[in-house]
Amino acid sequence: MQQEPYQRKFADPDTDYSGAEPDQGKTGRDTRRDTVGRAFRRGVERGTAGAVKAVLRGLLTAAIVLIALYFGWRQLPALFSGRATVTDLAAEHRLEAIGEFAAYQYAYSGVKEKRDTRTLLDSIPIPGTTNYQKYAYNGAIRVGYAVSDIGIHVDGQRGEIVVKLPEPSVLSNTIEQDLSVYEQVNNILNPIRGNAVAEMEQEIKSEELENAKAEGLFELAEEHAKELITGLLSAFEGYKVVFE
Repeated sequence: MQQEPYQRKFADPDTDYSGAEPDQGKTGRDTRRDTVGRAFRRGVERGTAGAVKAVLRGLLTAAIVLIALYFGWRQLPALFSGRATVTDLAAEHRLEAIGEFAAYQYAYSGVKEKRDTRTLLDSIPIPGTTNYQKYAYNGAIRVGYAVSDIGIHVDGQRGEIVVKLPEPSVLSNTIEQDLSVYEQVNNILNPIRGNAVAEMEQEIKSEELENAKAEGLFELAEEHAKELITGLLSAFEGYKVVFE
């Protein structure tokens, strides 16, 4: 019997294969090629998805590390030194308990007298129009700080609590009791005014404040404030208090 020559079969372009099985109309070699192609595409898709996930995990890890370094690098010296970590807020709370404090008090006392004479044309004294006042007084000036005005910064790298002190301010300047009248001579031509005592008291306060400044009241207040603040902040072991 004579053998028929081999003929490769091709799909008929006029034949509808939509309802046929997936491999109908294809040769075995075509089917294997399609199977290999689908497997390759699935592998590529899975590999791509895995690579994207790996990249995202790497970026997330890097972000966490950077954030940790940003917020924690200043605290590393404190950790290695063995001292506790102290924040600006903790140091401020330590001082807030005292609120406002008088760093120094200046007590004063004395006797002040005043003569008042009427004048003509604001320069020529009129004879027989002089009145006279003389008062004794006791008072005190308190100089200090409001804690809210004090700046505090903790330098964890150097182990320092940096304190910035403003200029001391006058917290009070009071005459402890009413002025004691030593002597008072009134004049019908120039009677002592009703506000004479208040004016005298204000003059005394201004003069005594100038005397206190000349005697170094503000410098003494600053030095005493530094001693007080250093004592309060010494509770934070391992930190040195530095003033600016």
